[in-house]
Amino acid sequence: MHPFLTRLYGPQSFGVAAAFAAVVNIIIPIATLGYANAIVLPDEEEGAAAVARLSIFSGIIVAPLALVMVHLGKPWLADWVGLSHASWVLYFVPVAILVQAFLSVANIAAIRQELYVAKAEAYVGSTLLTNLGKLTGGLLAPSSLLLIIITLAGAVANVIIQLFRVRRRGALMVQNWFGLRGITMAARSYKDFCIYKMPQGVLRASILGLPTILLSVLFGSAAAGQYSLAITILGAPVGLIGQAVGDVFLPTITRAINRGSRDAHILLMRATLGMAIASLPFCVLIFWGT
Repeated sequence: MHPFLTRLYGPQSFGVAAAFAAVVNIIIPIATLGYANAIVLPDEEEGAAAVARLSIFSGIIVAPLALVMVHLGKPWLADWVGLSHASWVLYFVPVAILVQAFLSVANIAAIRQELYVAKAEAYVGSTLLTNLGKLTGGLLAPSSLLLIIITLAGAVANVIIQLFRVRRRGALMVQNWFGLRGITMAARSYKDFCIYKMPQGVLRASILGLPTILLSVLFGSAAAGQYSLAITILGAPVGLIGQAVGDVFLPTITRAINRGSRDAHILLMRATLGMAIASLPFCVLIFWGT
């Protein structure tokens, strides 16, 4: 799909969208304060639903705060992230935070229920709709604004498709996503996710997004767009495999730890060994690429 899109949208459009995505990805771990990852941990469905409510509540609180920060500091924020010529895109950051909060809850709740096929179908379906939307929009009126709006709409479609494709129970029931029941207890019980997981997510996203932001600041949106396209194409296979393995590994290791089984130690050792072996081809690529 990318060869077609690159003929419809210029490098500058991709650069603005890429810089926006980099900023959003850095902020997204803050959307649920890291609590969404804890949905797989509770033994009871009510406990998982409480964590889901806490995650959604965090997103509802963080999004308006982000809107206030964007409105008050838009000129400075735009300069810092290389979007001074398109500062208006920062107003989509609060929308992205709210959408991502719902998407994170839906994804982790589906993983808890081991609904991998339904989750994959929702991802494929939403990606197909997103790319078709970008293609159609590129034929009619290509712009960075259109790329951003369609990407956000694709995330919303992912949530909707998941909710129609899975059995809605426990943390997957939309009515369990709203309210304050049990969120205080959930926040106390899983505070480690807020203390450790959230900063880890911000740091990881910063490392991945910083080159795009720096290229946008120093060399303009066109350079950032070309870099982001190259990274997207080269990293797609690795990201797809890594996401699939991570989705299966998370509930498996969680159940083993909850049971106090020695299998948890064995799983961690196997995962570490597997990643070490898988890194060898990348070492070869790094050696020949320098």
